[in-house]
Amino acid sequence: NKLDFIEVQRHINILNVAYHLSLEITDNSGPEIKAICHFVGYNKLSKVATLSLNPLSNKYCCSRCGKGGFSIGLYAKLRNIDNQTAYRELLDKECFSMERSNITISPI
Repeated sequence: NKLDFIEVQRHINILNVAYHLSLEITDNSGPEIKAICHFVGYNKLSKVATLSLNPLSNKYCCSRCGKGGFSIGLYAKLRNIDNQTAYRELLDKECFSMERSNITISPI
C-alpha cells in the first residue's frame, strides 16, 4: 500500500542512513546535522557543509544543489537504486524507528 510506504518512510532514521552512506558529518551541535553533500561536495570558497539532515522529520536538504527529500530517497540516489529497493535494504539494516527519537550514529 502506497500510504503505508509513505508512513514508514517518515520513520527511516536519517542519521542511521547517513552512517550507512558514510556521509561526512561536520556539525551536530544544532537541531539539524550538517554534512558534506555527496552530490556537490562542500562549498569551495567557505568550506562549509551544505547538506542539512533533520532527525525529527528524517528529511535532508542541500542549500547548494537544492536536492532534498526523505531518508529513503537520499539512500536510493547515492546508491543508484530505486526507492523500493532502498526501502527494503534500510529495513534489513534496521534503520526503522517509530519513536522518531535522536539515534546515535553507530554500527548496526
